[in-house]
Amino acid sequence: MKEKVKVIRGVIKKSVFLCLIFLVWSLSYVEEIFIENPNFIRNNQTILLTVHIIIACLLLYWIYQKYQKQLQLNNPRNFGFHKFTKNKGLFFIAMVILNQMIDLVYTFLENQEVTNIPENQEILNKMIDIMPISMFFTIVIFAPLGEELIFRGIFFNYFFTKNSKSNNLLVVLVSGLVFGLLHEQNISLNLLVYASAGWILGFIYLYTKDIRYSIAFHFLNNFLSYF
Repeated sequence: MKEKVKVIRGVIKKSVFLCLIFLVWSLSYVEEIFIENPNFIRNNQTILLTVHIIIACLLLYWIYQKYQKQLQLNNPRNFGFHKFTKNKGLFFIAMVILNQMIDLVYTFLENQEVTNIPENQEILNKMIDIMPISMFFTIVIFAPLGEELIFRGIFFNYFFTKNSKSNNLLVVLVSGLVFGLLHEQNISLNLLVYASAGWILGFIYLYTKDIRYSIAFHFLNNFLSYF
């Protein structure tokens, strides 16, 4: 009984820590504070962009240090920076193709009015119209770096420490679902699309053992979506 209580406390403690990291990371989205005042944003774009870049870089450095410290303490899957291989490259390309196929199906369903544009995407579209340069940095550069370090880097080693097939599958599924829920809170097809992106990113990180591949995939996906 005491062991179960200890495990539950550990999970709660880790969950609070992960939420704290994500909340701190959310501070980098400084422009959203002024989303209801577009004139203020347009008149102060240079200042807001400068503040945004400084805050995001500082937070990314802090999160990266947490990630590296975690790997030093416990790294049963041997995550790190590894040499590029042909198999990793082919797997990466296969995941890109799979993701594009999912996007095509989703676009078709959206055109058929089977599903609606997610609220998260509507907010992003509004922000892109108001300040495209700053949002480019947010969506294409900072989001892939920050979200991968948190949802793949820290999450994988923090909650699921055993390197077993069942544990590896579970961490991919759970991290992808959490990733999806933070982008879409309603139980819907939109949630499934976001979660599927999280699952693909998780499998990339797990297969390559290198966070740079999932960051590159996230970067490419957001870059294509931005335009």
